[in-house]
Amino acid sequence: MRKTNKRPLQKKNGSLIAILLISLFIISGFIVNKAVEGKQIPRVTTKDTKGSYLVANEGLDYARLEIKQQMVKIYQDVQKRYERLSPSEKAAFDVKEISLYKIQTLLNRKSGIPKTWDTHQKVDDIQPTSTTLIIKDSKPNQYTIQSTGRIGGEQTKLKQSLQLDLEIDTTMRQGRYEPPYAIHASKEIVVQNASKVWGLMASKNPRNIQIDGSSCQYEMTRTNYLNECFNDGNTEASDLKIWNEQNFNNFLPTFPTNELKTIDEQPYNEEEKYVTEIIPNPDPEKKDKKIKYYYLQNGVLTVTDKTQEDFSIETPYQFTSSEERLQELTLDGVDTYIDIGDGVQTLRLDTLNLTGGAKLHILGSGTLKLFIQEMGESEGKIIAEEAKVATYFDGDAALEFSKNFRSSGFIYTKKADVTLRANTYKGNILSGGKRVVMNGGKTNIGKLLLAPKANIELKDKTNFKGSILGQAIVVTDSNVQHKPLKDNVNIPIQYAVYDKPKHFALYGQIKQFE
Repeated sequence: MRKTNKRPLQKKNGSLIAILLISLFIISGFIVNKAVEGKQIPRVTTKDTKGSYLVANEGLDYARLEIKQQMVKIYQDVQKRYERLSPSEKAAFDVKEISLYKIQTLLNRKSGIPKTWDTHQKVDDIQPTSTTLIIKDSKPNQYTIQSTGRIGGEQTKLKQSLQLDLEIDTTMRQGRYEPPYAIHASKEIVVQNASKVWGLMASKNPRNIQIDGSSCQYEMTRTNYLNECFNDGNTEASDLKIWNEQNFNNFLPTFPTNELKTIDEQPYNEEEKYVTEIIPNPDPEKKDKKIKYYYLQNGVLTVTDKTQEDFSIETPYQFTSSEERLQELTLDGVDTYIDIGDGVQTLRLDTLNLTGGAKLHILGSGTLKLFIQEMGESEGKIIAEEAKVATYFDGDAALEFSKNFRSSGFIYTKKADVTLRANTYKGNILSGGKRVVMNGGKTNIGKLLLAPKANIELKDKTNFKGSILGQAIVVTDSNVQHKPLKDNVNIPIQYAVYDKPKHFALYGQIKQFE
C-alpha cells in the first residue's frame, strides 16, 4: 500500500521539477535577451508559480526575440543600402530615422494579429501554448506586448510595454557635395511638353515628380544612357525617382556681404581720365584744336569709339587700385581690353551697361570679382581667356539678360529673380532669389544651377547639362542631362559613419492582467 501511495507523489514531484526546469530555461533566456538588447527589463515579482504564468512569461520572451531579429534585419538592410551611397547621398540619408520608420511600419503591420507559440516544453505530456499580441498605443513609438499562457485548464495573461528607441553612436566625416541627380527639388518636379531628362530625379516625395505622357526619362548604366523612354504614368515611384529630403539652403555658398560692405564704405573713383583728339587748324598761324573725351569722370567709366584707344589690346587699361568703386561702367559697341594682372581685381559697379554688341575683354591670369547692383543694358559680352571671373549681383531688381549676352565665369544673385539662357554664363548659376527662368540656349559642359528658394522654369527648348537644384522645377519643351560639373562648387558636407546599435527598444515592467 505504501508503494502504491508513493507513485502519485513521485509524479507530482516530477511535474514540479519540470516546472522548475522551465523556469530556469525562461530565466536563462531572459538573461541572454537582456545582454543582447543592452537594456535591463524589470520583471514582475510574484509568488505565483503556476505553469501558465511561466508559459505566458516565456511567450513574451519569444515575442521580444522575434521582434529583435526582425529589427536587426531591417537595420542591416538599411545600412547596406547606405554603404552603397556616395558622400553626397549619405549626407541626406538618415540611417536611424529610416530604420525607425521601417521598424514602426513592421510593428504597425503586426499590431492586432495574434500569434500562438507551441514550442514550450511539455509538462506531463501536456503541450503548453502562449498567444502573443502586439498593440499599438496612442503615443508615438509606443506599443504593448500581451501574452496569454495556457497549460491544461490554467490561463495567465501578462503584458509589457515596448518603446522604440534606436540608439546608435555615429562618427562624422567631412566630404564635398557632388550632385548625383539631373534634377533635385525640395518640393515638386514637373516634366512636360515633349521634354527629356537623362538621369535621376529626386524629391522629398517621389510622387511629386510628374512626367506627362509626351515626355521621357532615361536611365544611365555605367557611362551610357539607355535609349529607352521611361514613364511610369505617375502611378507610383520608380527606381529613377528618388526619395531625398535634402534641403539646399545650407548648400548655397555665403554671399560675400562683408567684403562688399567694406568696398561700399569707400568713395567712388575720383580720377579724371580722357583721350585727346587734335583737330588741325587750317590756318597755320593758329593753334590746333584739342578736344578732350573723358572716359573716367565723376565715378563713371565710359568707353566709346572716341575713347577706345586707351582700351586696346596693345595698350589695355589698368585700374589704379585693386579695389575700384564706380557709379557706372558703360561700353558702347566697342571692344574694350582691361588687364587685371595676376592678382585679384575687385570692381564694384552700381550699374553695368553693355550696348551695341560691346565686348569687355579681361586680360591677365588673375581673378576679377565683379560686384554689380543693377544690370542696365546687356547687349554685349564679358570675355576672359586665362583670367577667372566671378560676378555677384546684390540688387533687388529682377535681372533679365538679353539673349545675346554672354559672360565668362559664374553668376551669383543674392536675392534678385533672374531670367537668362543656359549659355548666358559659361560657369555655374547660383541664386538666392525666388524665381529663375531659363529661356533657351545650350550648354556643352556640366554646370550647376543652384537656387534653393526658387521656382525654376526651363522652357523654349533649353538644353541644360549638369545638375539643377531648387525648390520646385518645371521643365517645358526642354532637355536636362546629368553630367559631372566642370567647376565644382565648394559645398562642404558631413556624413555619418554608424556603429552597431546599442539597442532598438526599451521594455517596461511585466504586469499581470485579466
